[in-house]
Amino acid sequence: MIATGKRAIQDGKQYDHLFDRPKGKNIQKKKEAGVSDTVSLMKSVIRKTRLDTLKIAKVLKRSSVRKTCKAIWEFCFNHFQYTKDADGIEQVRRPSRSWADRTAGIDCDCFTVLIGSILSNLEIPFVIRLARYTRSQFEHVYPVVITKQGEEIIIDCVVHAFDYQVNY
Repeated sequence: MIATGKRAIQDGKQYDHLFDRPKGKNIQKKKEAGVSDTVSLMKSVIRKTRLDTLKIAKVLKRSSVRKTCKAIWEFCFNHFQYTKDADGIEQVRRPSRSWADRTAGIDCDCFTVLIGSILSNLEIPFVIRLARYTRSQFEHVYPVVITKQGEEIIIDCVVHAFDYQVNY
């Protein structure tokens, strides 16, 4: 299995000007959230927060969808710490809040919202993949780009490799 979890992240202050400072906490929490609750909330936050990632999306755009996806993964992996939410509590942050909280860490829901917002700005279609490994319920989520040729590009910033998914 590939490594997941905590890692050394880069400072990233050169990107501060690309993210507005969030007002307040801007964190939505739900105790005992179900899968449909969380996915519905994530989709809503992605739609409502595209302006949060408009500037960074332009910086990360490359000459192809694959290269753009890799640039997004590298940026997120190298500048955001991963921290799992407490069991039974789901926090879904808007991208500007994720940037502010990046050294403390964000979880897979927040990574998915952040990346989904960037992809939406770049008009790159994606799906939200839910996965489970050892539990009976879903325990992980990440975006997957489906190219025009039908190729899947995994953008899971919890694992330590681009375009890789842990078997689920």
